[in-house]
Amino acid sequence: MLAAAALILLLSACTEHRAPDSMAAIHRVETSPGSRTLKVTVFGDATPDGKLCTAVASAEADELPDRVDVKIMLRDVCPVTLPIWETNRHGFGSTALQEVEVVLQRPLGGRKVFDAQGGRIFNVVHG
Repeated sequence: MLAAAALILLLSACTEHRAPDSMAAIHRVETSPGSRTLKVTVFGDATPDGKLCTAVASAEADELPDRVDVKIMLRDVCPVTLPIWETNRHGFGSTALQEVEVVLQRPLGGRKVFDAQGGRIFNVVHG
């Protein structure tokens, strides 16, 4: 009985653990005149050797007449075998820039860009 409990504990420790999806912090938004595509640069994560550990889980824009709210969710794609290592492995959401394209229903024009939490993005480049 004790051996079975030890085996279950060992197997559960070796199973892959995934962190829940997290909202990406937006670093910069770039658009070209007349384009409906926003090139959004977000802070993702990478291992010390440079391997990108985040992938886009979802990217969406809520368009209003005077503003566009952008929400990018990232998923950790680097496997971790023990959940306790998650906090020590790397600084999720802080070490690597990655680009995500978001397509709007109409060009950005003079509308302001906000993140999903309502913070205005001032680093918007109109190309």
